[in-house]
Amino acid sequence: MTMQQLAPNNLDLDSSSWSISEESFLALVAVIQAKLGIPQTLIEFGSGNSSIRLALEFPQTQIRSIESDPVSLESTALLAQSLLPGQNLSLQHRPLRFQAYGPTEILSYAQDRSWESLQIDCVIIDGPPFYTLRGREACLYQLYNQLVVGGIVILDDYQRRDEQNMVRRWQAVYPDSFELEVIAKGHRLAVLRKVKAVSPHWQAQVLQEAIQTTQHRYQRLQFILQNYQPEKVLKPLLALEKLGISLASISRVLPTMRQTYTEANAAQSSSSLPRAARPLGLWGQGQAWWELLVLLFVKGILGF
Repeated sequence: MTMQQLAPNNLDLDSSSWSISEESFLALVAVIQAKLGIPQTLIEFGSGNSSIRLALEFPQTQIRSIESDPVSLESTALLAQSLLPGQNLSLQHRPLRFQAYGPTEILSYAQDRSWESLQIDCVIIDGPPFYTLRGREACLYQLYNQLVVGGIVILDDYQRRDEQNMVRRWQAVYPDSFELEVIAKGHRLAVLRKVKAVSPHWQAQVLQEAIQTTQHRYQRLQFILQNYQPEKVLKPLLALEKLGISLASISRVLPTMRQTYTEANAAQSSSSLPRAARPLGLWGQGQAWWELLVLLFVKGILGF
């Protein structure tokens, strides 16, 4: 049974901003085929129906898909058991943790040191969620040394300003290491081909500028989540529905956001990141916590 036969039934891809779109996925497959043919090892950050379809499209490729949400991972695993004829898809749960990358800490997937010996042809980055702020950026830092020369990195949602800035930081940290191509399909894809290996330049100016901004964002976000009261945020969040953001989706993700930051802080209590601080930061002065929360969703999901 082919990917095309399965897709109309159980494997349709969401066209919303929350996951990779059908158009983006088809473009992604075409890029991999054109640039790599049949990759040996493919890493996907952010699992879902796309993981299964990748395994069907590239049956000779070893695909490792990373997910922080155990419920989502279990759902994907159950679907894979019923639809995948082979054993080329490995699903792995990794919690979100604060970890050091150069001079700063970023909330992203916990690293797996057993992967240090891998040789990776392709990395697809469509996670972790936007509220980790620079979590997707850290994915490349985790696997840069394992990505072979000639290998590619594919980043979804390149229509967002944050994703565009992320690529600029990658190019600054690894100067002259990547060739960039932008695919104007779906949510837009950034395709970076590694042309040579270089040592990381952690002191790049664009990275230093991002460090202070990110710390302010983390502090503000943690303040918001600590003060979150559902009965006070309902009305402003209703306004987001007019922008095409599902209130039900927001209601589901807010508890996950709180749990994520609580667990990440507990796991790294000695972290240098300040806790429960409320500095004057990125989103202005004197705004109520719920206003900041609404703005976070608008920026993070719609890319404003």
